[in-house]
Amino acid sequence: MRHGGTLRYTNLSRRLLAFGHRVYYVLTNDARVDRLRRNRYLDELRGENCFTDYFEIDEPPYPQPRGRLSRLLIHPGARDGMLRSSRRDYRKRFQELAHDLHADLCVLSDQDRLFLVSDAARLPPILIDWCDSFTLHYAREYRVLLRAGALREVPRTIKNLVDAFLREAFYGRHVAANMVVSAADKKCLDRLNGRPRLNHILLNGVTLNAPAVAPGQLADSLPQNKVPNRLIFTGSMSYAPNEFGALWFIDHVLPRLLRVDPDIRVVIAGQEPQPALLAKASRHVEITGLVADMQAEIGRSQLYVAPLFSGGGFRNKIVEALGSGTYVIGTTMALEFLDDRLRSKLQAADSADSFAEKILDYLKNPGAFDQRLREAMQILRDEYSWDVRSRQFEALCLGLTRAPG
Repeated sequence: MRHGGTLRYTNLSRRLLAFGHRVYYVLTNDARVDRLRRNRYLDELRGENCFTDYFEIDEPPYPQPRGRLSRLLIHPGARDGMLRSSRRDYRKRFQELAHDLHADLCVLSDQDRLFLVSDAARLPPILIDWCDSFTLHYAREYRVLLRAGALREVPRTIKNLVDAFLREAFYGRHVAANMVVSAADKKCLDRLNGRPRLNHILLNGVTLNAPAVAPGQLADSLPQNKVPNRLIFTGSMSYAPNEFGALWFIDHVLPRLLRVDPDIRVVIAGQEPQPALLAKASRHVEITGLVADMQAEIGRSQLYVAPLFSGGGFRNKIVEALGSGTYVIGTTMALEFLDDRLRSKLQAADSADSFAEKILDYLKNPGAFDQRLREAMQILRDEYSWDVRSRQFEALCLGLTRAPG
């Protein structure tokens, strides 16, 4: 249940309630979802004042052969037209909810529900939260596959790229606003829909466990429970960019490190590691799978590495690492979502030689980077908190509903 999307919505909605607003979740009943487990999770969150209430709508039926034929249509508008009658009950129920709840704004985050954009005239203003641009994601995946010689995967990626391109270009023009989680994603969306003024950035926030420090005042001390020479990389390892990055680091960077210091060890932590990654486990490589307390796992490590060459969006794992008092070295792409001020406190490397060199420099004298780490953590406290993000989101919402104050 816990991933970047749910972190975003639960943290934003919790604070919007505290600000005096009402927030409702609308979920689709899908046969593939364990409804009992999902609803138990949602009931717990509602009990914690995370949102006002939630509602469920049954998945629209897709009678054959129309449902099968719709998959052959490339343009989302044409596909929606073919399936419009099948979705009539779903759309009607959604409109009734928006009316009965006196909703001021509809935020669409499930891309399978974007057909609701065609009902914009009957609904409050619609904001699509794309989070990441999948067009950017698949364009980068395509380049990585070509470079790796994985030509069998290229046709699937091209198909996904075309689908994402058409979806983001089409729907992004017909709503009150679009929202993404990084400047790189906005730049891509600007090109796709040609409406830069409709496209907004809302970065994710970060929850810091460390005691608060007054603005402008750096922490006196950093965590001391670090395991020497322990490197860590985290994330869902069934996600292709994470798996590719982990494999690249193990195959190309780690051997360079071990030639200099054979005591170095790298931990790859995250759910659903695939067979290719599991096969890399050794005395120097620990593949943990899902861990109970990821923050503690990161906090014990001396250095966080982020060897990412594809994907996009907001890298929650990197701000979580900094928030736990762990320094970060990553590729330029891994750090691109951060603002210039925070990014300047970290180290970037894009080749195996450069990555290994920067890691070895850090491990020789970690204390030399303490000031940078303290400054990075202070920037997170001042500018990357969920309270700051929620106020930014509130301002965007009020602007769209034309009800300031």
